[in-house]
Amino acid sequence: MNKKVFGVMALLFVVFVGLQFADAVTALPPTTGSTISSNGKMKTTWNLQINGPNHVRLTKKTWRRSDSRHPWRLVSTNIKTLNKINRNRLSISATNPPFTKLVTTRLTAVQYCTLHFRQLLADP
Repeated sequence: MNKKVFGVMALLFVVFVGLQFADAVTALPPTTGSTISSNGKMKTTWNLQINGPNHVRLTKKTWRRSDSRHPWRLVSTNIKTLNKINRNRLSISATNPPFTKLVTTRLTAVQYCTLHFRQLLADP
């Protein structure tokens, strides 16, 4: 009887330790999408490329048109790149306007993008 109890406790301990080391499953933001302004004259599209847990690239394009009869014209393209530098540092760089920002965090680039997705879509 004691051997069975000891075996079950050991098995539960191993499962618990294994769950602690497993990566947490996170819900990723949508990889593509678009929004249109309320007056219908501005449109924003984005594309999210995930290359492993430590590299994320977010491409955002802004389109404009004068009225519904005219086609959409590309106004601006902004590319933001998130790279995990080391255990506690994350680099965020953008092309329009050009900037580089270092963030102190223990999150991976994918986790940071998931938590701060709306901020990353906003212009700096």
